[in-house]
Amino acid sequence: MSREAWHKRRVGPSGSPGKAHRSVNSEGKWWIRNVRKEVGGSQKSCRRSPGRRQRREQGCESPRRGKPDDAWRDSGNSLASDHSGWDENCSGWDENCSGWDENCAEHVCRYVPNGSWDSSCYSSHDWLVDDRIPSKPSGIRFRLDQDTAQVLCGPSWAWPDTRTGTGPMRPRIVGNLKELGGGDDDCWDPQGGLDLWWEGDCWTSTVISLDPDVDVEFCVVRLDQGESHPGLMQPWQRVEMHDARHFTWGPKLKLRSPRAGEVAEVFLRASNCDCRSASWASPPVWLRCREELVAGPDRPLPWSDQPPGTQRCFTFDASSGTTLKFSLYLPTGYKHQPDDMYDDMEGWPLVVFLHSMHGKIEGDNNLFFESDTALRLLQGDERCPATLKRKCIFLAPQCPIDAERGDAAGVWLRRGWYEDSQYDEEVEVALVELTALVRDNYRVDWNRVTIMGSSMGAYAALELTSRRPYLFSAAVLVAAHYDLEPMGPLVLKLADQELPMWFIHAENDNVCPFEEVEVLVQKLRRYSRAEIRLTRYEDNWSGQGHCADRVAFWAFSWDPAVPACGEEVFLWLTSRA
Repeated sequence: MSREAWHKRRVGPSGSPGKAHRSVNSEGKWWIRNVRKEVGGSQKSCRRSPGRRQRREQGCESPRRGKPDDAWRDSGNSLASDHSGWDENCSGWDENCSGWDENCAEHVCRYVPNGSWDSSCYSSHDWLVDDRIPSKPSGIRFRLDQDTAQVLCGPSWAWPDTRTGTGPMRPRIVGNLKELGGGDDDCWDPQGGLDLWWEGDCWTSTVISLDPDVDVEFCVVRLDQGESHPGLMQPWQRVEMHDARHFTWGPKLKLRSPRAGEVAEVFLRASNCDCRSASWASPPVWLRCREELVAGPDRPLPWSDQPPGTQRCFTFDASSGTTLKFSLYLPTGYKHQPDDMYDDMEGWPLVVFLHSMHGKIEGDNNLFFESDTALRLLQGDERCPATLKRKCIFLAPQCPIDAERGDAAGVWLRRGWYEDSQYDEEVEVALVELTALVRDNYRVDWNRVTIMGSSMGAYAALELTSRRPYLFSAAVLVAAHYDLEPMGPLVLKLADQELPMWFIHAENDNVCPFEEVEVLVQKLRRYSRAEIRLTRYEDNWSGQGHCADRVAFWAFSWDPAVPACGEEVFLWLTSRA
C-alpha cells in the first residue's frame, strides 16, 4: 500500500477526522472507536530482513506477491507466526525492541500494549530500506469559537477587534503544562499561558508538543491590559506591566494527550468557558494526524488556503528534531495560482525576521500585542509600510525555548546561558529548512529572499548569513551585536559573498554598544564590494537606548524624535537581488 493510499484510509477526506476520530467522555478520558485491525494474541516486535529493496536488487520476488491474503496466512507467514516462510535467517520476535532500531535501516513493527498495530505501520509492511521516519511527539491544539468570545468578553464594546485581533483583551489558555504556565507546585501562572490569535472566524493556538497519555488540565482566561509595552523591558518594568493586568478565569477542564504522531484538536465553546453556567461540559475533541496540522521539510503545506493580506501562526517539525512555531504573512494581492503564464513569471519577495530576546508569537511579550515589529503593524496599524503590506511575504519564526535556562526563553542559534552558550546546529538546520519550505511552496522570487534581525535576532542573522552563503540576497540588522565569536572570520565570510547589509543602531544603546557595530561596519566596507549602510540616531524615548524596532519598521512617527524609516527599509530589501 502506498503512503498516499494509507493516509487517505487513515485520515479520511480533507477536513474530516476520518477513521482516526476520538472523543472525550465526561470524565475527560479517551473513548476510542474500533478503527484498527486487531491481531490475535500478544503482539511483540518483529524485524523484517532483508528489506524489499534488497530483495529486488538480489533478483528475488516478494514471497507474498501473487498470493491472496488467506493463502499468505495459511502458509505460515502471518505477522504473528514464526516467520519461517518470510526469511530463513529471521530469529523471530525481538523482545528488546519496541520501535526503530537506530543501528539498522530495517523496519521494525512497533509493539502496542493494547494488542493492535501502531498507526505508523503499514499493514503490508511495504517499507523501503532507507525510508526511516523519526518519532513524532503527541500534540494539542486549541480553538475558541465566536460564541465563547461573547461569553468570555462580555458586551460587544469589550470584544476584541475581529478585523485586527487586537483590543483591550485577548484569550489565553492556562494549565498544568509548562507551555500553559504550569509549575512544579501545581500552581498555574496566567502570565505564562498560551495566547491565541484571531484567524478570521475563531481564535486558534499553535500545536503544543508533549508526551503521549499525559493528563492535561486547563482553562480559558481572559487577559485585560490597558496598553502594550513594546521594546526590551527591565525586570521591574515587566512586574509593573503584569500587576496592571486583569484576568478572568473560566472553569477547569481536563483531557488526555493522544498517542505519538497525533494531535488532539480541542474545540472550546461557550458552555466550556462560562463559570456562571451550572451545566458546563467537557469540550469536543477531534483527533488528527500530526501531518495535517504541522508542516515538515518533506510534506505538503497544510495551510495553502490562507487568504492574502492575513497573518497565520503554524508549527514546523524540522528534520533535526527541532520544532519551530512561526507566523506567516501573505501580501495583499497575492494569489496562490497565477492568472496566466505571464503572471507566473513574477515572484514575491520573502523577508525572514528573527525577533529579539524574550519575544514570542504565542506567549508573554507577545509580538502581535507588545512590539513595534511588523507582526503588530500588519494587523491594521496605519504606520505599517505600504511596501511590506502589499509586496512582501513575511516569515517570523519563534525562538525555541531552551530548557537549560529555566526562564521560558532561548537564544537564537545558541544553547545555554548567553556568555557560556554553545552553538546549536539543530536550530540552524530548522531555520534553513523552514525558509526553503516557504520559498519552494509559495510564489517567491528566489533572488529576493532577505533576512531581518533585531538585537538577539540580528546576531543570529549575522551568524546565519555567514554560515549559509548566498541563501539571502540582503540583510537588515537592527540593534545588532556580535561578541561571542571573533569578528574577523565573520567579516571575511560576509565580504566573500558580497551581501548588501543595512545596520540600524542607536548611538546611546546601553545594551548593545554602538561602538562595536561601528567597527564591524568599517571592516565590512573595507573588505566587501557590496553596499553597507549604517543608520545612526539618538534614542530618547526608552530608558536603555535599545528600543530600535520602531525606527526600522514604522513608516512614520507622530513623534518627530523617532527617525522612522520603515518604508525605505522595505523598498531597499525588495530591490536587492
